[in-house]
Amino acid sequence: MSGHKATSGGYTSRNLVADTAGAAAQVDPNLVNAWGLVAGPSTPWWVNNNQTNTSTLYDGTGAVLPLVVTVPGGPTGIVFNGGSGFMVSDGTHSGPATFIFST
Repeated sequence: MSGHKATSGGYTSRNLVADTAGAAAQVDPNLVNAWGLVAGPSTPWWVNNNQTNTSTLYDGTGAVLPLVVTVPGGPTGIVFNGGSGFMVSDGTHSGPATFIFST
């Protein structure tokens, strides 16, 4: 993930997160072959990591958040679902999926 800010001559790039030390301000070893970046109105940023079969979360500064979601099959897409459709169930509870992953 890179953070960009506008300057009078364009943008300045700043690497926020990388999978190896020294490449960015934060290190996340799960962040390998990233696909997709999404956030809901009040959620952190979610990034799919195709090579590690995970989705990881980051705050607005790029800080790595502790939740790591396993997504079998190498996730390649993710969307935020703010509606009441796409119902899922764990056998006891059901409700609309907040995030939908594709593999």
